This record gives sequence, structure tokens and C-alpha cells, in this order.
Amino acid sequence: MMKYFDATVSDKDILKKDIIRDLVYLKAEELLVSKNAMVQMPVDALDVKFDIPTATKFTPQEVSEGAVADYSRLQFFQVYANLKKYQVRVLITDESKARQIANNQVQMSIDAAARGLAYQIDYNSFAALSTGAGNTVAAGAVWTSGTADPATDIANAMGAVIDSTTLTDADFSNMYIFYPAKVFGHLAKPIQVGEIQQTLKNWAQKEYNINLFPTRMLTTGALCVVKSMETAIHMTYSGSAIPTAEEERYVGVGDMFLITQYFTDKVIPYASGQTTSKRICSITGVCT
Repeated sequence: MMKYFDATVSDKDILKKDIIRDLVYLKAEELLVSKNAMVQMPVDALDVKFDIPTATKFTPQEVSEGAVADYSRLQFFQVYANLKKYQVRVLITDESKARQIANNQVQMSIDAAARGLAYQIDYNSFAALSTGAGNTVAAGAVWTSGTADPATDIANAMGAVIDSTTLTDADFSNMYIFYPAKVFGHLAKPIQVGEIQQTLKNWAQKEYNINLFPTRMLTTGALCVVKSMETAIHMTYSGSAIPTAEEERYVGVGDMFLITQYFTDKVIPYASGQTTSKRICSITGVCT
């Protein structure tokens, strides 16, 4: 990064607050685990309404020669979402500039702000996914025990999702497993598959064509999620009516940059009057 943004262009040509905001946003996005579970959608409003079709397919009719099929007409139900406001402040002190370490302070502050933003987004997203799981299966044993069979537990979760939805073959490649980070080491251990030893993650990727992701946002259970617009959406405000980067001089202290982001997560219910998605399955009891 340029030394406190004063390399070869003047301050009037560089919007410091916008650069810091963009860096925080980009670094936070790189850290997100939930981006693999939810479709990321920019929206230009704080209140959003979705029209969700009650049917996912039209069944063709067999008709005689000279006849035509009946009209196929979609019916809809409404789903609403309200974006919430989150802020983080980055302070560059006068002392750091005098000691010529402002660049380091900017970098560390941006990293800390990005980690905090990513943590909050992941926390909210996985809370929404866990609450919105429309299917549940129980693990045969905790995944840290010698009798554990995570492969069977994952297969059961995938089966529950497939059995309760009308997934296409293309949807299978968008199926992901998220599990508590504290059992990462156990899933990374080699397992015997026939005459070959390989990790469960590699085996699942090869045989099921799915990916496994550890996350600190899950504690005792895992999730099987089909990533799609019909499952869950993470919405972020992208409009221009509200400033999302502001700069202020703290007299006697330094320069303060206020970064704002509005976002929310919405699980798309499988039917009118419901709150869960059949494209999400919770695996309970994977660890204590």
C-alpha cells in the first residue's frame, strides 16, 4: 500500500475513505466462509420484497393431434427482508504519522476491520442457515469418536435434501457441507476406502462432487446446503443514497474513517407460510 496514500497523486485525486472502505470490503469477502453457502446479492434498497413462485416446474400435458395444452400459470407468495446497519471505525493517529508508521497502522486497522466484518457476516449467515434448515438427520456418533462414520452421515443429509426437493443434476455440484472447525483434524485423517487411504474431504470431493468447509460458526452440528437463489441469499446495500465511507478529523488525536455496511440474510422458504428451506439439512450431534 502507498505510504498513507501520498505517493504520486494529490489528496484531491484520491478519496482515502473510499479506498479504505473498498479494502475492508474486499478483505472481508476473501475471509467469508458463508459465501460458499449463500448467493451474494447487491441491492439498492434497505427493504426488499421477493415474489417466490409456488411451483418449480410445469408438467407437460399429453394432448391429441389438433389440441393444445391448458395454460400453465405461476402463482407467487411474498418474502420480505430488511437490511441491518453495521459500522466499524478505523483511526490513524497523529503519532503514527509523525513516526512514519501510519502505513502499518492503516494496514493493521484494515485487516482488523475486515476480520470483524467477515466474522459478523458469517455469524449472521450461519445462524440464518441453521434456523432455516428444513431437514434434519442425526449423526450416528460424534465425529471425534472411533466409531464415527461421517461419510454415512453426510450421505444421509444429502439424501434428505434430494428426497424432499426437485434438484436437477446441475444442482448437485452446488451442494456443500459445513462443519465445526474443531473437528477439522479428524476429517483430515486418512481413512481406508477399499485398498486406498485418503482423507474424507478428498473422498467426498471425488465420489460426491461436493466440498467440505470448516467454520467456527457451527459448534455441535453440521449443515448440508445447496447454494442457489432458491435456498438462501446474502444481501448487501449497494445504493448511493447513504454514505458508506466517511472521514472525520479528531482534533488532537488523528483521522477517523467510518465504514458502514448494510446487509441481511434470507432463507427462501419452500412454501407459503413456511420459514425453512428443504435445500438445507442439519446434521445434529457431530461433536459436543
